[in-house]
Amino acid sequence: MKYSFQNERIIIFGATRGLGSAVAAQISDAEVLLISRNASKKAGSELKLDIDLSRAVDQDLAIEKAKKFSPTRIFYFVGGGPYGLYAEKNWRDHEWAYQVNFLFPAKLIHSFMKPKDAGFLQLVVTGSAIAESKTDENAASYSSAKHALKALVENLQPEAKNFDLRLFSPGYMDTGLLPKNSRPRKSNTLLDPAKVATQFCEWVLDSKAARHKIIL
Repeated sequence: MKYSFQNERIIIFGATRGLGSAVAAQISDAEVLLISRNASKKAGSELKLDIDLSRAVDQDLAIEKAKKFSPTRIFYFVGGGPYGLYAEKNWRDHEWAYQVNFLFPAKLIHSFMKPKDAGFLQLVVTGSAIAESKTDENAASYSSAKHALKALVENLQPEAKNFDLRLFSPGYMDTGLLPKNSRPRKSNTLLDPAKVATQFCEWVLDSKAARHKIIL
């Protein structure tokens, strides 16, 4: 399935694998910039930028490059975190989860909230239908970051007068990002990333759609 974003300029954060990769594969007729830690490893004709979004210096570089690209839409799919007992994991692993799931998307939103001279911008960040709404055993840093992201977006949407700020919250998907021993994988109820990507594209193209989409 392909969806036409004719003459648009789209930035996808986290398109190397998972949902981001599935969405990138369904976009056509647009100039696309992929930004992630290993973006250059993804095949295709898109522009690519390798940046570690957990590092402050790289975050500033990513925002600088994003603004120079003058996007019409930004899709943020970066996420993840350590799985297991909170106290047994290294703090740097929790800090990584907080950076990529909450702190950098918060900084990204802030950088694009200032008035624009012209043009349309849609900014979509990815939450979690499960982790943002209830406790998620053995995924405390990931879950708490998603809770915070949902609260931030809901508080900022009334302020976002100059662009379309949205939150996309899918359930757990069958990707390599999900640990083999995790509870969601054992439940055998995982979503197909390609099907979720189809729903994502249809939703972002609908200007009248609700600004929070939950997929279960």
